[in-house]
Amino acid sequence: MQEGFVCVGLAGVWSWRTRFPDKSRGVPLPEFDALVLAGRVVYIVYDSDRLTNEDVQKAERALAAFLTSRGAAVFRIPDARPASFGARSAARGATITTSIASRRRKGAVSPVSRGDTT
Repeated sequence: MQEGFVCVGLAGVWSWRTRFPDKSRGVPLPEFDALVLAGRVVYIVYDSDRLTNEDVQKAERALAAFLTSRGAAVFRIPDARPASFGARSAARGATITTSIASRRRKGAVSPVSRGDTT
């Protein structure tokens, strides 16, 4: 827990899903069944390459759709740059959560919609 947030780190943008032997993306990991997502606010903070990488954008939308289907209110930080958030560095996790807390207070977070590609 950091800054009042329960944090979950992913090893990759699609690592919340199983992978089939043919390398196609599978279904959400069974560990999600143990999480109560209904009514929970979830912030997705992917690296800044999501601004230019279509696969990262697809992964973000898919994760948001899955979490929303489980009843979560899903938001993303719109300009998560490694320089300001250190999203690739676990050592900078406190910077990420502090920034989210600050942006949440200011209303500077945006909901993720299925059609959102930025």
